[in-house]
Amino acid sequence: MRRTHAIEDLPMRAFLLRFTLVVQSCLWLACGSSTSAPDETPLEAEECRQDVEQDVEQDIELRVLESGITEWAEVPLGGAPGVALRIVLPPGSEACVQLDTVKDPAGLPWVTPSSSGMDLGSFCQSCPQRVSVGAGSGFYVLPSNDRPPPRAERLQIRVALRDCETFLPVAPGTAGLPSSLRLQALPLQPPAAGQEGVIRLALAFTPGSVFFDREDANDTLEQAVQIMNQTLRPGRLRIEVTRTRRLSTGLEPLSLTPGNVRELERVLGMLSTCPNGRPASLSREVPVIFAGCLLEEDPVSHRTERPLGRVTHIPGGITPMQGLDGIFLTGAHCDPPGARLDWPATTVARLLTHELGHFLGLYHSVEMDGVQDDLSDTGADNVMFFNPLATAAQGFSPGQFEVIRRHPAVTSE
Repeated sequence: MRRTHAIEDLPMRAFLLRFTLVVQSCLWLACGSSTSAPDETPLEAEECRQDVEQDVEQDIELRVLESGITEWAEVPLGGAPGVALRIVLPPGSEACVQLDTVKDPAGLPWVTPSSSGMDLGSFCQSCPQRVSVGAGSGFYVLPSNDRPPPRAERLQIRVALRDCETFLPVAPGTAGLPSSLRLQALPLQPPAAGQEGVIRLALAFTPGSVFFDREDANDTLEQAVQIMNQTLRPGRLRIEVTRTRRLSTGLEPLSLTPGNVRELERVLGMLSTCPNGRPASLSREVPVIFAGCLLEEDPVSHRTERPLGRVTHIPGGITPMQGLDGIFLTGAHCDPPGARLDWPATTVARLLTHELGHFLGLYHSVEMDGVQDDLSDTGADNVMFFNPLATAAQGFSPGQFEVIRRHPAVTSE
């Protein structure tokens, strides 16, 4: 969990018309016929299709042993080179999750158990494929680096529970732990050679962001999207803004800890719930929340940070059974509170590109403490540097594009 229509090919007049109509008439999960400005109005009943599809091929219930590690699961891949995994805890569970072991039938490891203290942070450092701790649920796309292991017909998997404050393994026999969890799997086929990938963004604006109520801010957003598409073009990728919505959350500033993102999930939940409380039909859009102040407190170090951006998990998941993942961008000062940030388009593009990289599976190319990512062609001069505003680098490396294109949020038309 780290913080911080090809628009450039459309005629400008057509884009401006399309963007204005989207801003005026679209709700988060369903576009209606109203011409009033978007707001926090709940989705209408007729717009709430209840046929929510789970895009998984296996859904396995695993028993959690007294050690805090599950029994083994076997996931068939059918020759696919990769897999998306989702771990879902029962509602109300007070635990975090991490992949403990992933290996093929011959014993070749994809993910290994923690071997030292450096594996007990928010992500493992020694495992062959880097994976991160999930708060309440977890989503993983494997392989996660640019050195994929040999293809396997199936994988053997165990999941470990973690303490959400310390990220340490839970003590055996800890009271209140869930007795079971669900492991869902979707084998992933590689994209066709030369095929363009599309990343669809659904945007929401809270009162803490200038995009909430300033009409001229739309020009900044339009320019930022154009810059992002220029950045993504070498990887045969582009983004589309498919939906926008203004949302009065009543939750600003948004407070979180490394292992507790409930306030972020509450905002995302407001955007995906029908009036009857059931989930609305979801799609493979990436939620992006332009928020106000973000405050992140570390309960171990007792330090409070004010990240410029944040994702709920690396990578972010899609259409989960419980909760949503998304991207949050800071839009207001925390000290003094309330003063909104009027970022130029270049800054918005850089911050959103950085957080989108996290959502699609990228870690910091270099962390603040000097730890590097697990890719062979990145360094400090990269948009995924821990401080994206401190480097002039614009684009992703070939290895980063390889990781991004595996994510199921990247679709083809």
